[in-house]
Amino acid sequence: MDIATSSDDEEPPKLNLVGYLVGNAATDDRYDTGGKVPFMHGMGLISDELYEAAKQGCGGDFYVAPDPTNARCASAMMAINMVTFAVNPVHILEPFCGAAVRAGGGSIFQGYGGGARRSMLVRDDVRHPGFFAKQRLGLPVECRDNGYRLSYIWADDPEVREALGILEGSIGSWSRCTMLSHYRHDVTTVIPYHVNLTKAGYRALVYNGDHDLDMTFVGTQEWIRSIGYPIVSDWRPWFANRQVAGFTRTYAHNLTFATVKGGGHTAPEYRPKECQAMLDRWTSEAGQL
Repeated sequence: MDIATSSDDEEPPKLNLVGYLVGNAATDDRYDTGGKVPFMHGMGLISDELYEAAKQGCGGDFYVAPDPTNARCASAMMAINMVTFAVNPVHILEPFCGAAVRAGGGSIFQGYGGGARRSMLVRDDVRHPGFFAKQRLGLPVECRDNGYRLSYIWADDPEVREALGILEGSIGSWSRCTMLSHYRHDVTTVIPYHVNLTKAGYRALVYNGDHDLDMTFVGTQEWIRSIGYPIVSDWRPWFANRQVAGFTRTYAHNLTFATVKGGGHTAPEYRPKECQAMLDRWTSEAGQL
């Protein structure tokens, strides 16, 4: 049997990287947070009066951090939080049944000014004996949380852990959306990375499930505008299975923005066929949605 060997001075194989895509991605808090109130208004979650009160009280620009001493702005934001805190932040049309994250792991959802209240709603104690009780798993079928809960049973099964190559005692029980306390977020914006990569010739697809309140398509469009790239192909629908699956716009330097109609924070989870069509079309020779 021949065994291939390599010398120490041989160069490692190079990746043929031609582009990248990101979906509902945290990019820059100024835009990620700033897009929430306009999104709520556009989606009919808050009234015109609440929106105007916040707009006037906060200086008309949600993309600038409000002055903490501005009582008028704080009051308007509190009023907005009070009427939206029970809305599912990762898909505003779905029931808010929970997040099925382990106790102590914190919440993956942070609303505009409403982190504490929202955290109380979504935190589940997986270690509690009743977590997998029949009455907990007996949530209505429309609760996506049911599948998340069952994933704990699958992922912690000894045969599954063995198949995944997890050495016994090397790591604790599995948890979805684990918050790693020993890491800290020290990059406040990744917009310069998008600029560097696209100007270097890499293609980029930036997409948003259009019903996500956590990372809104409104905020994403705003940070893309901040780059200042000219529009090459303006706003138009894109199709999957002869139906409108979302809307798209193409910018200079091969930057494409797209919405996934009806999608939530993890768009392929909610619209798998449409997202597969989007990926196939974007990676095709034509490269257009």
